[in-house]
Formats: sequence, C-alpha cells, structure tokens
Amino acid sequence: MVQQFAKVLDLNADYLHYLNGRFPEQEWQEHLTEEQFNKRMMAFRKGQESK
Repeated sequence: MVQQFAKVLDLNADYLHYLNGRFPEQEWQEHLTEEQFNKRMMAFRKGQESK
C-alpha cells in the first residue's frame, strides 16, 4: 500500500516510512527533506554493499 501512495504522491516509499516514524527517532527528529533523506539512504546502501 505504501508503494501505491508513494507512486500517487510522486515520493520515495522509504521517505514515506521515514515521515511515518519508521526510522530511528534520532533521524526522524531531524526533519529531513526528501532530498536529504534520499542522499542518506544512498550512502547507507552503498556502505552495506561494500561489506
């Protein structure tokens, strides 16, 4: 369902989860923009791939 909302709203599904508080509270309280959030997610995923 989140994927469908994301598509209709033209947003990243992970960002919708973030807005809903599904990420650690420290990051959620930073009130990241979608662009800031996407950059962090890309960096995180790159770090996970190299392990």
